[in-house]
Amino acid sequence: MTHTLVVGGTWGIGRAVTRLFAAEDGARVSVLGRSRPPEAALPNVRHRSADVRDADALRVALGEVIAESGPFRNIVMLQRFRGDGDAWQGELEVSLSAARTVVETTRSQFAGGGSIVVVSSHASHLVAQEQPIGYHAAKAALRQMARYYAVQLGPVGVRVNCVTPGAVLKDESAEAYLAAAWCTALAGATPLRRLGTPEDTAAAIGFLCSDAASFITGHDIVVDGGLSLLWQESLLRALIGGNEPGGPA
Repeated sequence: MTHTLVVGGTWGIGRAVTRLFAAEDGARVSVLGRSRPPEAALPNVRHRSADVRDADALRVALGEVIAESGPFRNIVMLQRFRGDGDAWQGELEVSLSAARTVVETTRSQFAGGGSIVVVSSHASHLVAQEQPIGYHAAKAALRQMARYYAVQLGPVGVRVNCVTPGAVLKDESAEAYLAAAWCTALAGATPLRRLGTPEDTAAAIGFLCSDAASFITGHDIVVDGGLSLLWQESLLRALIGGNEPGGPA
């Protein structure tokens, strides 16, 4: 029996991750989130409501999850701030402080080793003007946190990695995205000629949690169809109908 904890598994990629691990034979999946996802109706999925900004409440919830379903094999963290109030403080508390609380609380609760995967963002190293500064700071810190814990937890057999998705057509917003002209242009500019899906990112997470990745730790896998490989001028040419990516300048 494998037990996977998904923190923030109530939206988009988190739901795809829950479905992926729940499909494994003998698997148990615990989802921590403020709202109950439809996947909680699956027989081997348990949802527990928790406000991850409250460190004490988060520790209690983690203890209850362990008592109910046993030690972990995998932990996947996708939580991000979506509330009201100070966006700087909220982003740091939800994305960063909560991740630290989860790791520090569960580091001795893995069954013979395991895997932790943190979902980051291109805003960890690029500037996404539609996102606030706190989002950028938190995502950048998460990447270094994963590297730090990869070293700290390696001796006990726990691997820690990041996954960085690009633009993702989430079920909840796909219709609006597909209706936007920029979305079509971006898909055409992407080397693999489409935008990503939640399942694309979930598959990368599944790989990092599998035995096939047993000697991989402290790394960041970018899941964006190759878009981040393009030089800015090449990308702009592709978006406005100029030269194809990789063609002559």
